[in-house]
Amino acid sequence: MEAAERIMFHCVVRHPEFQHVSKKNGRPIFRSGRGQGRAFIGKSDKLRTMESLLRDQFASQGRMLGLEGALPGPYHAIYHFHFSKKHNRTRLLSDLSNLLEIVSDSLEKADNIDNDRFIESFDGSRKIKSEETKLEVFIVEYQEHGSQTHDTDRNHCHRCRRPLYI
Repeated sequence: MEAAERIMFHCVVRHPEFQHVSKKNGRPIFRSGRGQGRAFIGKSDKLRTMESLLRDQFASQGRMLGLEGALPGPYHAIYHFHFSKKHNRTRLLSDLSNLLEIVSDSLEKADNIDNDRFIESFDGSRKIKSEETKLEVFIVEYQEHGSQTHDTDRNHCHRCRRPLYI
């Protein structure tokens, strides 16, 4: 990694209650006005718990890093979703795009980033089979490269030959 490209925020979430959840799946449907009104989609207890846990962990890490308010955008975001080996990857895990959303929203609510719309890329984000379930988050300073910058091997920048992944 070049000196100009720096990690602005890093956090590893390990908690006994932590599990990867999606904002999209398993949301209950409620009706307003004693069950007679308009239907709306709510949040499951599991989703509320994970949002709260992530927000608290990210806010705590931001204080430990000495962040005063949200980091100015734009950024590259890299999320590593570690799943314990007991998970059956094909049945139990959400797809990667659904997993990204709750983390980005929680970073915003914890006041670590201004707005998740300033995330320019999720390059390097992935699901990883490991010994424990955890989440590792990197927010990296954004560097503009232009439109035709990437090699065919997709590991290095076409112009500066800098590695694209941490």
